[in-house]
Amino acid sequence: MFKKFSVIAMMLSMVLVSTQNIKANEPEYELQYNETSKSIVNEIFKLLKTNHALSEAEKIDIISAYFLETPYVAERLVGSNDKKEEMVIDLEGLDCFTYLDYLEAFRRSTNEAEFMQNLEKVRYIDGQVEYLNRKHFYSDWYTENNIIATDLLTKDGQYADIIATDLVKLNDDGKEGSYIPNLPIRDREINYVPRDAITIDFMKTLQTGDYIGLRREISGLDVTHTGLVIQKEDGTYMRHASSSKSARKVVDQLLTDYLGINTGVKGVLFFRSNAQFQDLNRTITVNYLDQDNKSINEKTLIPTFVNEEYELEALEIEGYTLVTSPESLGGVLETENLEFNFVYEKTKVDAPVVLKAPTTAQPNVLPNVGINDSVTPLALTFIALGFILIKNRKRTVKES
Repeated sequence: MFKKFSVIAMMLSMVLVSTQNIKANEPEYELQYNETSKSIVNEIFKLLKTNHALSEAEKIDIISAYFLETPYVAERLVGSNDKKEEMVIDLEGLDCFTYLDYLEAFRRSTNEAEFMQNLEKVRYIDGQVEYLNRKHFYSDWYTENNIIATDLLTKDGQYADIIATDLVKLNDDGKEGSYIPNLPIRDREINYVPRDAITIDFMKTLQTGDYIGLRREISGLDVTHTGLVIQKEDGTYMRHASSSKSARKVVDQLLTDYLGINTGVKGVLFFRSNAQFQDLNRTITVNYLDQDNKSINEKTLIPTFVNEEYELEALEIEGYTLVTSPESLGGVLETENLEFNFVYEKTKVDAPVVLKAPTTAQPNVLPNVGINDSVTPLALTFIALGFILIKNRKRTVKES
């Protein structure tokens, strides 16, 4: 009875530990992510697979252009000091900063699961989905963990002779308070290119995919708007989720046009992602081996992509019989290259039946009387008859 109780207790303990592990692996936040946004995420990865051979600039151009005309939605993220932070993945409505969040997460990922994980790292300090850990400020991208981008405007860099620097009390609202209550006020040097120094020659040095921040003279803020550099034949554009009454959507706009309209812009910040698009190409290798692990046929290389379905089929190899196949002949390639072995044994062939010629019985062989071996049996018969005739003739003469 004691043993039975111990087993039951042990089983209950195992179930409890397993349940705790499952709960430990579950996100500790509410996720907002509907089917339409899931479909968009998968469409983006299809675009990246189709265009996998293109350059970094061409890829970011293609996936960012997918969102042109997407409606502008202000303050889409959910969370505050009074409300628990939620993880929002909404690709149907964008503000200027979440637009860049999503693009950067796509740049770092090969599939939907990685996209969600990388979005946490892009949007939140140390990937912790909490309101005070949200990267509320554009310059958080190059100062807070996980660091997402590099500031192109450093004092010892390419643009050192044209940049200006402001010492900003980040998060200080200028009214003895802060924009984000309970978030510390931090002194941060903000480097920017003054609007008058943004010339045609300067803009040609930027790359498609560089990030833009528009700086105004507002206490406690580094920038008030963000966008993406897109280089075209007729000039340098800013692709951005525009909040202007005439747009309220993602648009392409010449950077010079934007600065001409928005005269309150003091200068522009430029960042560059510290990541590259992930290689989505994968290869499935199929080996054909004998039972001594030696190759008996040229291996098959199957080019494919991450998250693509595959199906294997054994070859018929002359002189061999298949004895072992992979446990699964199909599935979905998730992240890594795959390798499979088909094992064969040499086909066994029954030994052929050899028919032997009959041998002559030894007792019937005539004694060797000095006659050449080449004499035929018929000749021997005539010789024997000759001896008989000679013998009979002698007998007849004697009798007469």
